[in-house]
Amino acid sequence: MRQRVADVRDHPDIRRQFVHEVSAALCPPSGLRQITCAKLGHIGARGTAFGNLAALASLFALEEIRIASHRPETREKLAREVEAKLGVRALAVDSVEAACRDADIVIEATRLEKPEILIRDRWLKPGSLLVTYGWVMAVDPATVAGVEKRVVDDWAQCRKGGALYPLIASGAFRDEHIHAEIGQIVSGDRPGRTEAHERILFWHRGFAISDIVLGAWILAEARRKGIGQMLTLWEGLDD
Repeated sequence: MRQRVADVRDHPDIRRQFVHEVSAALCPPSGLRQITCAKLGHIGARGTAFGNLAALASLFALEEIRIASHRPETREKLAREVEAKLGVRALAVDSVEAACRDADIVIEATRLEKPEILIRDRWLKPGSLLVTYGWVMAVDPATVAGVEKRVVDDWAQCRKGGALYPLIASGAFRDEHIHAEIGQIVSGDRPGRTEAHERILFWHRGFAISDIVLGAWILAEARRKGIGQMLTLWEGLDD
């Protein structure tokens, strides 16, 4: 039975924000459940950037957000928006290293046209969480090889393309290297973080089932709050 018709034009942005929130909650950087502040580095100031940061700020009492991007005007604008709307200290920094060094969480959200190592392995401290979802590879292969845990959203889909696909194609990144899919962690079949020192890499490409799950949650929330409007899209029996 059809329950809803959704305008999915904004769903990719909402989906990414939701997945960031889930990944950070289930694979929290070292100590973040015990301390009241954290440092976050965001690489890229694209349209989804503010939503990413707002989602994470709702989970953790962030002390500082550092934003690096190719254009100074975009990172400076985003930093102002973060401080104004989220009340978190935000710095527009002029290098990726400045954003990553000593960060508890690093989000890679770049729009590269060709592969380029922007995030060096040596900049990621023990206990950090790196989330990558840009389409073109920006992560140091040494990080993929060296982290304690690698988590993906859908490994079958990842093997067909995306940011880290060159490592899969070369044979450097294989089935046995995957700790879990995010769904396995959500369901409790696999653990998230188990040791404070673990560096965790989460690579998500985004998948359509997220839209279905998100849509079901939106519908349930609308019913719970008694809001929304019923519309008749066509007359006749539902086939």
